[in-house]
Amino acid sequence: HRLAIAAEAGVAGIGLFMGDIDRWASDDELATMLHNHGLLLVDLDLINLAPRDEPTRARSERFVRRAAELGDRFGCRYLQTIAPHAEPGAAGRDETIDALGRVADSVAPYGMEVGLEYTGFTTIRTLTDAVAIVQACGRANVGVCVDVWHHTRASGAVELAPSAPAPLIRCVQLNDGPLVPVDSDYKTDCLRNRLAPGTGEMDV
Repeated sequence: HRLAIAAEAGVAGIGLFMGDIDRWASDDELATMLHNHGLLLVDLDLINLAPRDEPTRARSERFVRRAAELGDRFGCRYLQTIAPHAEPGAAGRDETIDALGRVADSVAPYGMEVGLEYTGFTTIRTLTDAVAIVQACGRANVGVCVDVWHHTRASGAVELAPSAPAPLIRCVQLNDGPLVPVDSDYKTDCLRNRLAPGTGEMDV
């Protein structure tokens, strides 16, 4: 259904969660579906960087391998990452930088860019923090993902320039929502209460 909706909207490509891809179809079946809808697979989601719990760690390692396979097969251009969830014992700055670098190195041979998203529920909450991590990582294929929701709610809607040099912006996720949270839990709110761009109160 997602492929059909994207094709009907007239876009050229689509981004998918790697877990969904594995549940939906084999790579050959996915290739057929993309061909039938006239779509490219351009973006891949999502690598959790340096997770502490074993299931998430194993999934992230598998997703990095899958990203390389999908990049090789479909020419995907972009891979999304997020920092560790903000919780006791979460990986620190150096470990996060190292994990980001290893992900970037794994997909670099396939021409893939890697974006680091900053959110209100991870250890990297602000644009400034994300830029600092990306610059410390030092990989040419790593940059920042700007999600309008998280940029507004967690980073205070600061001006992108000069905080983030233009070449560091790898992805922009356009969405909208109310300025005052509907749900007190940040993550639940961002998953349930987003709106189409221009229909909320954020300065899209």
